[in-house]
Amino acid sequence: MDRDNLARDFVESAQQKAFVTYTPNRPSRHQCDEMNLSDEPITLRLIRADLPGETEVLITNLMDTKHYPAQEFKRPYHLRWSVEEFYKRLKHHQEVENISGKSVLIVLQDFHAKILAGNHTSALVVSGHRYLEKNLSNNKMAEQINLAQAFAKMKQYQVTPWKLTGTPLSHYLNELVMLLAQFKVRILPDRKFPGKVSKFKRRRYWMHYKCTL
Repeated sequence: MDRDNLARDFVESAQQKAFVTYTPNRPSRHQCDEMNLSDEPITLRLIRADLPGETEVLITNLMDTKHYPAQEFKRPYHLRWSVEEFYKRLKHHQEVENISGKSVLIVLQDFHAKILAGNHTSALVVSGHRYLEKNLSNNKMAEQINLAQAFAKMKQYQVTPWKLTGTPLSHYLNELVMLLAQFKVRILPDRKFPGKVSKFKRRRYWMHYKCTL
């Protein structure tokens, strides 16, 4: 039985936890042989996490229910959301997979340049959020900067700060913070939308259309 069937049966059983044994199928055994890994069956623990509007099945090899009770897994599962959002920004907003050349050096340069640009933008966004909080009226809803807009706008201003020092640099960074603060959206508490499964194939980038930061 594959893992999807085991997870589905677990959800339908309404159990809060269960122990299951996964037995590798033929393709999995072949892959294990190629990677010089054991293909012995492995026993894992399934944990039910009921979230608003959906049920998640968490799988772990922490088998000790006394030291690792089921209720302790929901919070770290929630913490992974910020990590997933980071990868989404990296792939879609910054297009880290959209490289400008095929050599190892160019790929490394593009990757580290986009990481640096992302960190720079994120630091300015943090300052922008503080500015918005400080200037928020009592009758208004909390606001935050639209990250997609921030990354798009900063493509035009990433290079100049590295040419400046001292007071000119401070003034320029303050101007950037004020600029990003214009692209603000309201924070709507408890606003949720169901995830959409895209019908389109994975995005591809063409070398004829080279990118910059």
